[in-house]
Amino acid sequence: IAYIKENGRYGLIDKSGRVVEDPQYSNISTKINNGYIRVENCNGKWGIIDTEGHTVVESRHEYIFGDISEGMARIQQVESFGFANCRNGNIIAPVFNYVYEFSEGLAVVRLTEEQLTEHSISSDRTD
Repeated sequence: IAYIKENGRYGLIDKSGRVVEDPQYSNISTKINNGYIRVENCNGKWGIIDTEGHTVVESRHEYIFGDISEGMARIQQVESFGFANCRNGNIIAPVFNYVYEFSEGLAVVRLTEEQLTEHSISSDRTD
């Protein structure tokens, strides 16, 4: 996969030169992370596509962090954080003060700024 830029928009092509994803994004991650690519639409919202150009997470998030671990992407909406599951599109609502990467099916989340205790959540959670 290679990135293309046309008229200020980014897309993807494969080794044969076939356009995999039309140039439609205002920003595209230069790093392919476990087969996933972060993209920003022209409205400034972030989503994720796979290397075939399929949308796996809709472009409706304020920000999506670069590291996708165990198929889970960390998302941000205003001052809250949550997760998007790249395998099935499920969202763990951005209601946390901060979230850390998944490891072995669990992630540490901080509930409030004042609360120093951190909790683990499962990647099976679907809210």
